Amino acid sequence: MKDFSIFRLGVTESMDSEIRRVTILSNGVYLAVVSLITFYLLAFIPFDQQKLSFADLVPPFIWVLCVVSLILNYRKLYTLSKALFMSAWILFTTVLPVIIIGTHMDTYVTHPFYCILSSVMVHLMFSYHRERVVYIFFLIVVWTLILLSVDFVAYFQIPDQDSTLFKNGFFKWRVITFMFAAFFNISIAYVLQINHRFYAELQKQNDTITEQNRLLEQQRRSLEKFMAQLEDKLATGTQMLEKQNEQLSEYSFFNSHILRAPVSRIRGLLNLLSFTIDVAEEKKIRLLLVQSMNELDEAIKSINDKLQ
Repeated sequence: MKDFSIFRLGVTESMDSEIRRVTILSNGVYLAVVSLITFYLLAFIPFDQQKLSFADLVPPFIWVLCVVSLILNYRKLYTLSKALFMSAWILFTTVLPVIIIGTHMDTYVTHPFYCILSSVMVHLMFSYHRERVVYIFFLIVVWTLILLSVDFVAYFQIPDQDSTLFKNGFFKWRVITFMFAAFFNISIAYVLQINHRFYAELQKQNDTITEQNRLLEQQRRSLEKFMAQLEDKLATGTQMLEKQNEQLSEYSFFNSHILRAPVSRIRGLLNLLSFTIDVAEEKKIRLLLVQSMNELDEAIKSINDKLQ
């Protein structure tokens, strides 16, 4: 049984390497957010309040969203999982809190931070090479929020909140936000591009090895087929040799026993005819000679039949 890893939830060995990479990273993002929110809920959420504010409801909602996204990854709905998570994450961390709660002093810092964090998540969770349309769409959304962060936050400024420090340096703060966002995005994009090239080269080498293994397997099967044919031919040749040896053995037996007997009798009878004998004995010898000749003829026919 293979070791179970929640980071590889929904990951299969047969899937594309790039999709496998972003799926593992998205699982990592979900688990990291779940861990951080769990700690936050245990440490800071006032459970004794009868009525929770919108800010108190956002962390539990994001926690449930991460669990749902993990389930979608497990069901192999990878793009839907990430699109749902990023849409809700952007909406509930960078848009709705400012609109519903308004802008406080710390919002000028937290809003750009969440925008930059969202841009980093887009790079990690989506593949430019496999999910280009969704990747570019979310990148445009978060970069629009980054570039307009100061203006967006200032528009919902609560009247009694003092933000003189940021208002006097709007342009400077906008440049600083842009510089941080550009640094993190360029760094992440560069690392991911290097990672993609490495995996592409690794996949190319793996494909080459797979093709070589396929050719070797094909050659092995051809060799096994040739060896089987050779064994069949050897078995057939062996059977023929055994049959020929058997025929030679039978021929030797006929030559040693069946043929030699009539030949010996014929030779002996011919020797008797060379002596002076009376007519009756000669007639008897000739009769025996004919019988021996017939016996020799039958033996020769029998040998021919066996050899054929």
